Amino acid sequence: GRRPNEAASVRNLGGVVIKITRPGAHSLPGSLALHASETDLDLVVPDYTVSNDGDLEMYRTTICDLAEHIMARHRPIEPPA
Repeated sequence: GRRPNEAASVRNLGGVVIKITRPGAHSLPGSLALHASETDLDLVVPDYTVSNDGDLEMYRTTICDLAEHIMARHRPIEPPA
C-alpha cells in the first residue's frame, strides 16, 4: 500500500510490504511529488526493501530470492468471507 492504512491492511491479511528503490531515479515533478499518495509513502515502514541498482537479470534474481524467503517465513491467511 502507498498509505499506512493500506500497509496495515496488507499485513492484517498475512502479506508483507516491500519497498523498491532505484538509486538515481528522478522524483515526480512539481505538485505531483506533493500528492498525499506520494508523501504518505514516507510514513510506511516496509518489511523488506529492495534496491534496484543493477541490471534486469540481477533485479529478477533479487526478487525471486526475496519471494522464496517470504514464502518460507510467511503464510498468508485467508480473508474473511
